[in-house]
Amino acid sequence: MDKKIKVLLKALLFIAILAVLYTILRKIGFRSIYDNILAADKVYILLAVIAVVSANLVWNLKWYFLAREVAKVRFWHLFVVTLAGSFVNTTTPGARVGGEPVKAYYLSKKYGKEKSKFFATALADKAASALSFGILSVLSMLFVIIFMDVEVKIKIILEIILVAMFLVVGAGILLRQKIEFKSEHTSALLNRIYYFSLFKVLRKRFATYSNFEKYTIKKINNIVNVIKKMVRQKRIVARDLGLAFARWIILYLGAYFLFKSFGYDVSFFAVVIVLTLSLFAGSFFIAPGGIGFIETIMISLYISFGIDPGVAATVAVMDRAIFYFLSLIAGGICLAYLSLKYK
Repeated sequence: MDKKIKVLLKALLFIAILAVLYTILRKIGFRSIYDNILAADKVYILLAVIAVVSANLVWNLKWYFLAREVAKVRFWHLFVVTLAGSFVNTTTPGARVGGEPVKAYYLSKKYGKEKSKFFATALADKAASALSFGILSVLSMLFVIIFMDVEVKIKIILEIILVAMFLVVGAGILLRQKIEFKSEHTSALLNRIYYFSLFKVLRKRFATYSNFEKYTIKKINNIVNVIKKMVRQKRIVARDLGLAFARWIILYLGAYFLFKSFGYDVSFFAVVIVLTLSLFAGSFFIAPGGIGFIETIMISLYISFGIDPGVAATVAVMDRAIFYFLSLIAGGICLAYLSLKYK
């Protein structure tokens, strides 16, 4: 398919999702949402903001322990880098992995260590977060399938997703056991990359293929060695996973406090399921940060739990507003600061 057509289809899908969200909010009533926000208990809103900020601090602490394996990084400088990376991830469509190279780059500038080593710690940090969130996603989907009264087609979709997830994990484990790293295979792949007609920039950067191969293999080995070192230490793995789960729980508390700000009695368990499934679905959406799509899913799921539509919409909007403020505004300021400082 032509690239322009793909871009057009993605743009149309994004517009359609925003139109759906607008229709839902309009049906609920913009005035109702506005009045709810004005009437909310400001103490609980403050607690929600503190919870989200605390979740980001725990996330930073998680990476801090990993990055200390490479250099004596400072916690608050690392927090600035973390927010800058969050800005890049939020504005990156699809898998949202653009922040990790950016974070590694600025740490390398600050501490004079190789970017690949810091990149390895960022990958390990993301892997632990993905694993913890994957477990929460599986449990949430199982709960909906077994206990919730939803349409049959929704249950079938969730069952297909679960089967696909288990097949992918199983295939990965089998491949990991059967495939060994062989340098000749790596060399053949790198050779094709170096001489590929579209990658002229590589041939400008590296005068010979030999230099390119040595450089690339060295960087790959740096990443592999750092990750192996951390994975072999059970204490590091347990701590990383523990902090990953703690971060998600604190994040869920933020949404729970928003409900409390309206005096609304909601199950914390329901909040966990709604947020988990919404963020899981949003991770596959092409729009940056899943904007529009995540909010639509959140409102729909909250209503399916019997929550008042007006309260559901208000909580979803406020919850995402706090997220966008930290990721886009605070994160954007941090990225601009780092860009100016390190030119």
